[in-house]
Amino acid sequence: MILCMALQGRHKTLDKHVKRSVAWLEDIPYVTKVVLGFSENCRHRYAPGSLKYKRNVRGGFKMNAYSGKGVTDIFVKIEPIEQREHVKMLMVQKFGE
Repeated sequence: MILCMALQGRHKTLDKHVKRSVAWLEDIPYVTKVVLGFSENCRHRYAPGSLKYKRNVRGGFKMNAYSGKGVTDIFVKIEPIEQREHVKMLMVQKFGE
């Protein structure tokens, strides 16, 4: 029996606003995996559902996802890694800097 694997890691719980943004991110052809990290309840100045680039890491980059309740760390794996700048450009076009 073959199970359909999502592009996400073990944790899959997200706010409804962030779910739409992560689904958009997963539809980009060079994104092979989206791994959700820790969520933290806090105030922020970003609109719910916003994704913001943090830094480059080996295999992709890290980013923050802002919901109405707080911030979630996200790792985005990109294959081939040369397309990292292209994916970042698409994010800036959609969410701003």
